[in-house]
Amino acid sequence: MKSLFTKLALVLLICALAITIVGCVKPEETPEPDGEGDTSHTHSYSEEITEAPTCTKSGIKTFTCDCGDKYTQIIDMVAHTEETLAAVAPTCTKDGLTEGKKCSVCGTVTVKQKTDPAKGHNEETVAAVAPTCTQPGLTEGKKCSDCGTVTVKQETVEAK
Repeated sequence: MKSLFTKLALVLLICALAITIVGCVKPEETPEPDGEGDTSHTHSYSEEITEAPTCTKSGIKTFTCDCGDKYTQIIDMVAHTEETLAAVAPTCTKDGLTEGKKCSVCGTVTVKQKTDPAKGHNEETVAAVAPTCTQPGLTEGKKCSDCGTVTVKQETVEAK
């Protein structure tokens, strides 16, 4: 009984392989009737890109014979079309960014921009002005030498 099942399994395996092999023959290798008295037809395929590949999706190429037979082939995706994202210099109060890159087609970032921290103010002293008997004076103050922002306001000193 065990031997019978083994033989049956072997026969089924051989049949499955035969069906697979017959199904794998390329269409252009199989002669077919062309309907005009000939007993065979050799396929002659023209090819057309029916879906162009992009950086996010494969494409499709279609092969078509005059007899109507056709098959398709996958076209690999193409590389991203990189564009440079300009660096932004940091200011005294705002962070900047390093240079980066992204795909101009799909927007995928290929080189991420990194934060370049704000520099902070570069303080310089604004000299005091001594009051006179007729003119008021000013206390010492401070301002940023890069952006001009006053960081320590000068106060008015009354005239003597």
